[in-house]
Amino acid sequence: KVIDVSARSLERITIPVPPLEVQREIVRVLDTFTELEAELEAELEARRRQYAHYRDSLLTFPEGGVRWIPMGELLREPLANGRSVPDGSGYPVLRLTALHGPVVDASQHKLGAWDEEGGSRFRIEAGDLLIVRGNGSKDPIARACMVERSEDVAFADTMIRVRPNPERVSQRYLFYIWESRAARSRIERIAKLTSGVWKVSQDDIARVELPVPPLEEQARIVAILDRFDALVNDLSSGLPAELAARRKQYEYYRDRLLTFKEAAA
Repeated sequence: KVIDVSARSLERITIPVPPLEVQREIVRVLDTFTELEAELEAELEARRRQYAHYRDSLLTFPEGGVRWIPMGELLREPLANGRSVPDGSGYPVLRLTALHGPVVDASQHKLGAWDEEGGSRFRIEAGDLLIVRGNGSKDPIARACMVERSEDVAFADTMIRVRPNPERVSQRYLFYIWESRAARSRIERIAKLTSGVWKVSQDDIARVELPVPPLEEQARIVAILDRFDALVNDLSSGLPAELAARRKQYEYYRDRLLTFKEAAA
């Protein structure tokens, strides 16, 4: 549905117009807030680049220092594709938008045209990773998201489920190493362009070799990267929290500065 606004309707809208000197002062104050926000955004972006560099350095091992093991040998269950399900009123199934950021957002789902018996076979469980099967550009291809808690929702055909064997590899270490530059370069080499869409298959993913140190070393690496990740991505702390607070502050002052008493006729 397209909402149309006519020129005549726009002409009838009234807006408050204070004297020019007041306009200039309002603009000066709001520009100051905008500049401060831009500086924070630039600092946050620089911090994210620094984090990516440090992550890749931490996940780079000396030759012969660790075993490189195919993904398929690190799992307690085989890789699995999800199901394509028409819209309906039955068991929920994830939308692709659920795979945005490091953690699966289970609230991003639709109701599917299948019952619980069919849908529950594809239910996501805590400890899983979900991988994007295909994308129009190469960069997001095979990006992973972690399932932090079990949910009564199924994963869709646009996703591949990875169920790590915790005796060999932790979920969080597997996520971090999968997102590292070393793994991404391997993934991009095996991706195939089909009808304008970059895709990876279960077999492709299963063959990707990854460096797997002992579980104790995995835990040490994860603890370090979790702290860095919180500094650059956690909206409740660090720069992201400061940026969110600054935006709220800007909106508050903008609305206060642009609220005027209506002049008497």
